[in-house]
Amino acid sequence: MRFTRGLALRLSVATVVTAVSLCVVGAPTASASLTPNLECTTGANLEVINDIGNHWLWSLNGGGQCADGNTTYQAQVAGTGTSTGLGLCDASGVVTNLSIQVSLTLTNVVTGEITTRLEKFSSPITTFPIATPFIVTGSGNTIGAGNLDTHIFLHCPPGGTPSAFLVWDQI
Repeated sequence: MRFTRGLALRLSVATVVTAVSLCVVGAPTASASLTPNLECTTGANLEVINDIGNHWLWSLNGGGQCADGNTTYQAQVAGTGTSTGLGLCDASGVVTNLSIQVSLTLTNVVTGEITTRLEKFSSPITTFPIATPFIVTGSGNTIGAGNLDTHIFLHCPPGGTPSAFLVWDQI
């Protein structure tokens, strides 16, 4: 794929629109049932498959760690979801209606206690590939935000590698 001036402009506009959409949603609100100030970093296998037309299926599975300032957790993340459009990888130029239902399993590295949380990584409008900002929702509340990095060098699925790097914070 050639990186043209028009493509660069579309990428710039998509990035600005994503940043604005994350701001419009509002600042995350704290939830008493979640560990406060949880910071997570994981690697994952990410498969993005065209379903029908401009509808895409997302599947991620990986592991890494989360920390809350006092405790470190081994983290396992697994999720499936959908989007409309695939950003620079199709004619849409952006990803809309991204919604990935995620199961986050945390194992306290000191006590061995295991906690599983059901969350949603979503965005009304975002970008793909390379950087895909998302909002983290738990129990119906916005609890954080993150970014999914994948398909460097603008390799669109099925090209490139299905690996991803996720970073997100919850408050």
